Amino acid sequence: MKKITHFIIISAILTSSWFFSRLPTSVIAQDKLDWVKNKFGIHITSNPRDLSLAAKLLNSNGGDWSWITVVIRKDELNREQWQDFFDQCRRLHLIPIVRLATKNNGRVWQKPEKEEVQKIADFLNSLIWPIKNQFVIIYNEPNRADEWGGGVDPKNYFEILNFAVDYFHQLNRNFFIISAGLDLAAPQKPPQFFSAENFYRQGYLYRPQVFEKIDGIASHSYPNHGFIGSPRDWGKTSIRGYLWEINYLAQLGVKRKLPVFITETGWPHQEGIGSKPNFYSAQKVARLFAQAFPVWINDPQVVAITPFILNYPQPPFDHFSWINHQGKRYPQFDWLKLLEKPSQKPPREEKIILEKISFPFLVQTGTSYRGKVILKNKGQTIWGEEKFCLQPKTNVSPTTNLSPLCLNENQLIEPDKKVTIEFTIEIKEPVQDTIIFGWEKLPNFEIKKLTTIFPSHTIYRRKTGIWEKILSFLKNAKL
Repeated sequence: MKKITHFIIISAILTSSWFFSRLPTSVIAQDKLDWVKNKFGIHITSNPRDLSLAAKLLNSNGGDWSWITVVIRKDELNREQWQDFFDQCRRLHLIPIVRLATKNNGRVWQKPEKEEVQKIADFLNSLIWPIKNQFVIIYNEPNRADEWGGGVDPKNYFEILNFAVDYFHQLNRNFFIISAGLDLAAPQKPPQFFSAENFYRQGYLYRPQVFEKIDGIASHSYPNHGFIGSPRDWGKTSIRGYLWEINYLAQLGVKRKLPVFITETGWPHQEGIGSKPNFYSAQKVARLFAQAFPVWINDPQVVAITPFILNYPQPPFDHFSWINHQGKRYPQFDWLKLLEKPSQKPPREEKIILEKISFPFLVQTGTSYRGKVILKNKGQTIWGEEKFCLQPKTNVSPTTNLSPLCLNENQLIEPDKKVTIEFTIEIKEPVQDTIIFGWEKLPNFEIKKLTTIFPSHTIYRRKTGIWEKILSFLKNAKL
């Protein structure tokens, strides 16, 4: 049986690798996403231990900066916990798509209030995100009563969405706000269910401007009904459900070509805590994923694909989990891990703060002096992942020797951390009265001529606020 399983997985890998190598590079129309090349991702829980597992799965065989979808609940706003989560995303090169959630009462999730949206938006804005784009999904499947306080209310959801997009963008334009993925298989049976078309229609008629404000839409393009559809199927309840959504929104009057994030999809397998023979075997699920991924990857409007779910081996999601209750991988994990993937470089803010500089007040020509600076990383990059070296700048080169500011090999400085770096400076011969020096990305400093001892030796003083006040005082005292 193992030999057959290995043959199936290897065959799927070889077939899909051939197909993927011939796919055109995706081009996303939105300027915010012109860096996107890698669409591979996975849906995970908020357990930070799953991040390293996700990185092994996704950032493999050429992949870099892949995607994860994760849920943040209103009762889990622990800053230390979530900053650590984002810091690990940064170290592992994972891009988080954060879906908002309230709190569940039994089997029903509470309906969110505007005050809760404000609170969670303020919280997320207080964190240092791994990249410049901060992807946020505004809740989940609101066309189901169990996801919306016990009763579906399209107008209420679009009111919340309209408020959320305004508030998040007001806080920070780097927030990338995504509408909730709908249950595309839901029937029209209010108030328990609204079909996707009726939910979108009522929302559009009530708040049409929302579709001009949001940055993208989430789609739950499952192979329904019963999660046993074929990768060849088309329509609302297929793996191409997102195509139905964007076409239907266009029919309603939405003119924008909104980026699509497939944040839930996939086939459940028979294997789990208990067997479910109505689902496909794990081996067949791997083959189905091998056929489905090219469909999504080859669509330029799709930004990311995060199948549900990486590691949830207990009910109710044990049949969707990519890891079983013994910690073993299902075949689709090995297929995706071995698949060739592209890398990408998402935009990240680099911000260097010079907190302190120290070197002698008096500098004599022909003498080398040592100094040091304290720098603080206030951006999103990890200094030292790539070579960190700030090159010197001066208005009297080459008569001044100033060393660059470089980290030691294997030294890493993460955001919100400080580092002390030593440097040397030497004025080789007398020059003009004022020497300006510094390093790239940092402010300039001035050294002014104080006195000339004899032609080849001049003393300069570093210009500082305190020194200038002393000179001013002495000058005024003489008068």
